[in-house]
Amino acid sequence: MAASKSNAQETDGRSKSSGGIWSRVLQHHKVVLGFLIIVGFELLGMGLHRLGAPLPGGVIGLLLFTFALASEVVKLEWVERTATLLVRHMTLLFIPMMVALPQMSAELRAEGVALLASTVVSLLAVLLTTGGLAHFMLRDRVTAELGETNK
Repeated sequence: MAASKSNAQETDGRSKSSGGIWSRVLQHHKVVLGFLIIVGFELLGMGLHRLGAPLPGGVIGLLLFTFALASEVVKLEWVERTATLLVRHMTLLFIPMMVALPQMSAELRAEGVALLASTVVSLLAVLLTTGGLAHFMLRDRVTAELGETNK
């Protein structure tokens, strides 16, 4: 019985593990489509910045992309695989910066204290904002759960 099942899968051109050639092609198209959508919003933001928008183009593109996702103009399924791929390989995007750091040693020494101070202040601001927001959003749930455990 098992042999006839595998023969049927082989003659059909598909197996359960691979999903078939068309499934793989479709998955690659989804990644390409997602990448085009993300890059399109980046380019749109850069274009708006060149036309005089006061924010950096990347920020404008990210805001437009966020609004498009929230309003479902762009479906999450269209960009999810691409976003996962980009986040998974994000460290590769930092290699050019790490290679340039030794060439900038004089600038880093001259501005080191200011860079360190701004990094610490930014870190504290992000931690406090995230913690405060999480506390605000979860306070009712935590209060309810604590009330149930005390009974």
